[in-house]
Amino acid sequence: MPHFINKLLGFVRLSKRRANYELLSSHGEPPRSPLLELPLDILLLIVPHLPLVSQVCLALTCKPLYQLLHSALDDERLAWPRYLTSPITPFGDSPYELFGSNPEIPRNNLLLKLEDSRWLYCCDCLKLHRSYQFDRWAVDRVPPSSRYCGNNVGVVDLCACLALTYSNGVQLASWIQRGVPSRYLHRNIRQEFQFRVIKNKRCLLHNCSVTSQPDAFVALTTMVTLDADSCLIVTTRYNVYWSLPHKALGEAVESLNAYRPPHNTEGIFLCPHMHALAWIYGRYARCTGYQYECRCCDTKSRMLLYNYDGFHSVIQGERNLGIIRYDTYRLWEHSEHPWRWQRASRRPGNRMEKLWYKPF
Repeated sequence: MPHFINKLLGFVRLSKRRANYELLSSHGEPPRSPLLELPLDILLLIVPHLPLVSQVCLALTCKPLYQLLHSALDDERLAWPRYLTSPITPFGDSPYELFGSNPEIPRNNLLLKLEDSRWLYCCDCLKLHRSYQFDRWAVDRVPPSSRYCGNNVGVVDLCACLALTYSNGVQLASWIQRGVPSRYLHRNIRQEFQFRVIKNKRCLLHNCSVTSQPDAFVALTTMVTLDADSCLIVTTRYNVYWSLPHKALGEAVESLNAYRPPHNTEGIFLCPHMHALAWIYGRYARCTGYQYECRCCDTKSRMLLYNYDGFHSVIQGERNLGIIRYDTYRLWEHSEHPWRWQRASRRPGNRMEKLWYKPF
């Protein structure tokens, strides 16, 4: 019944928009913008002087301008920022502002301009969400650039290819349960996963690699499953092929100088608090964690394989993101506070980065 009512209300709104559209012109045609009357060569001279956000807004006004300006939509500055693809520089110089809600960032500026009564901007997810996913008090009293959606638990980075909001986690859990991806799951995430049944257990698999490390090639295999308690479990296996021999875990010198992650390269993290490659080198590498478990989040790590020649290591990390549930007709609801997801979410500039990426 609620689905039928929503379809009926949508039909009423569409009818009203069509009625208003017909009243725009006494001749039965929508008014034509004087801008479209300009010669094409004049338009091509004007466009480069417009800010990126203005070009995108102009492209979204009508089909002729979209055909002229659609390339602006592919600008990298409008892409959703991925933390693990951003090179980490010595602490103090990293572009942490790229992962904030500063309205001067082109992507944030554009999303704030695209807000309407149905779609609102979330400064935590850095995306637009449906308005019913926000607390009404926040909508009325909190500035748009500081407004959080109802879940407010952050973004979880699985690898350089995949970063998930809480709503993405909901859709992945639904995919595992039903065996079919939701139509609301973003196509980029859908393309990165493959649904499999392994030993009578449903899971989603993702394979990728990191080639930017100067001292190692890392092949990653990520498996997302649901455990008996309906918690979302992410298990990532890191096959590390070193360019030079590296010592085993037990032989490592407990010193910050045992291993230094290279600057200006992609980070490879077991979780936001542990560097995957530095973990091999003892307790200092684990920053604030215990030997096989991070005490800041529910991430467990272990060494699966180590070749005595020191050229090949296999590390496995397991992350429990908690129970994830969502009611499509009400606000975000959880059977428990989503603290596990929140603790596993990205924290640019945290203690791990201060420890490992400070200048030599």
